[in-house]
Amino acid sequence: MIQSIKIEGLFNKFNYDIKLKEEGLTILTGPNGYGKTTILKVLYSIASRQLYSIQNGRWQNTYTGKLIIR
Repeated sequence: MIQSIKIEGLFNKFNYDIKLKEEGLTILTGPNGYGKTTILKVLYSIASRQLYSIQNGRWQNTYTGKLIIR
């Protein structure tokens, strides 16, 4: 199970370190344009094992930093 996701450099300005709860829900909140949907798409790509969608440049315009999954 994924315990946390750390994203550095989302849109070249946001850094996130999100702890995912083992039980219950983890809720992402924030203003428009802060990357909530992009973070969910990254998590979906990992969960569905479609890592090629991250590696092949699909996120190139949005994400130029580091992605760390624990």
